[in-house]
Amino acid sequence: MGSPKPLLEFRGLSFLALQIALYQSRGIVVYVVLGREAERISAACPALETAALLLNPGPARGMLSSLQTGLAALPAATPAVFFTPVDNPGVDPRTVDALLEKWRQCRPPLVIPRYECRRGHPVLVDALLIRDLLEWPAHLTARDFIHSRIGQAAYVDTADERVCLDIDTPRDYEALLARDGGA
Repeated sequence: MGSPKPLLEFRGLSFLALQIALYQSRGIVVYVVLGREAERISAACPALETAALLLNPGPARGMLSSLQTGLAALPAATPAVFFTPVDNPGVDPRTVDALLEKWRQCRPPLVIPRYECRRGHPVLVDALLIRDLLEWPAHLTARDFIHSRIGQAAYVDTADERVCLDIDTPRDYEALLARDGGA
């Protein structure tokens, strides 16, 4: 990308600040796991002062290792956890509310948003699966874990196309800004 994804701007805030604000506005305690360029990111993102900051000791192992770092830090009584990559900015707060409501209604092990039949983020994981995720083999991915439990998932169909955003390249980022005007 040329710069760390957490520091890319959208709607006047960094991707990371947007994610933190989204969950904190719902009363959710936020854990942020940083790996590469952690010092640079934490210095440039004042919003991190309101979140629990964790360092992934092995970021080269991929997203699963970051997820496991965050899960290992959770209090034992945590009933459920959202996880989302930082490069998925702009999810509508009503989508988060709908995911929480679905989980509260029937306590499924997984709650996944879906836009036009495509699964997205954030994913809500019930406490029943946290231990399994912590023990998931390092050579597999978080996506593999979700697929292995897909029969246990409840879906929330949404008109929020941003649940499927994945900003991986400068072209993806330029398209996001062009389409949304940064607003």
